[in-house]
Amino acid sequence: RCCSRATASAAPERCTPPPVATTNMGKGAVDEDHPLSYGVIGNAMGAEAPSHPLRERLLAADAVLLVGTRTNENGTDAWTLVSPEATVIHLDIDGAEIGRNYEAIRLAGDARLGLEALSEALGELCASEGSDGPGGGPDAPESVSGAASALAARRGEHESTAATAREYGARMRGEVVSTEGAIDPRHVMEALDERLTAADIVVADASFSTLWVTGYLRARRSGQRFLTPRGLAGLGWGYPMALGAKAASPGSRVLCLSGDGGFGHVWGELETAVRERLDVVLIVLNNSILGFQKHAELHQFGAHTSAIDFGAVDHAAVARSVGMTALRVSDPAELGAALDE
Repeated sequence: RCCSRATASAAPERCTPPPVATTNMGKGAVDEDHPLSYGVIGNAMGAEAPSHPLRERLLAADAVLLVGTRTNENGTDAWTLVSPEATVIHLDIDGAEIGRNYEAIRLAGDARLGLEALSEALGELCASEGSDGPGGGPDAPESVSGAASALAARRGEHESTAATAREYGARMRGEVVSTEGAIDPRHVMEALDERLTAADIVVADASFSTLWVTGYLRARRSGQRFLTPRGLAGLGWGYPMALGAKAASPGSRVLCLSGDGGFGHVWGELETAVRERLDVVLIVLNNSILGFQKHAELHQFGAHTSAIDFGAVDHAAVARSVGMTALRVSDPAELGAALDE
């Protein structure tokens, strides 16, 4: 987004900023209310995902700028999102990561400084091509006008693609049905998103919790903090990390989303939160299974799964036992009131 904003400022009539997408780990780097934001892409782009309509557009790109990404399996949907014919430019501070999975024009350096330098160069190039460069100059007003129209049309296409993805995600949520005792996580995310502010810090545990947060909550500003454990940690990371975030940023509201499997690793930290007076809003999605593991085993082995089911646990009662305020919500109509409380 730094590059997009600066380039547009340098030559607003002759340069069109590109659309920007992030991986799960990059969530929050881009203001997702910006009309050129494609949101989060990577390992959750199935038929019901908000990012599903973006696949075709991403594969049609003839140039791709990768910034601060390892281009791993999760961030690229198993390396299926970049066309083999596309020109790839890779900017990273770690030279070992540049070109690891895509042959690229290699730029080693800090992401911010590198983007600012690219933005400045692009601004000068666009201004040059619009004045004294090929097809430019005062003797070719029609060429300049035609180029400006083409760039405006291209930006319109990018914005339309981003809007289509947002509308698609909203339509998919509208088709989901939540019933008593079976609340779809997408409805939880919808209720939570309505209450988030740009100052909030959101932490997700591993497994599906990360995908619900990165795919269904909006980053309302560039720099908003979304903390996910992809590449950092496994199940049980979320709640302790949220407590650390609250201790480091006591003036911010901190929210954590965890599945029951992940939360089961760290029940004891509820007492820590009470003792240290760390006010974190924790949402536990309780489906009595290790959900990611179950789906992986069913995919790999058919009908067979092993050691992925839990007995009934009242997590709210566990929290109340150490003096916390805790609610157990099974009716979707009660979600909003519970979050408000």
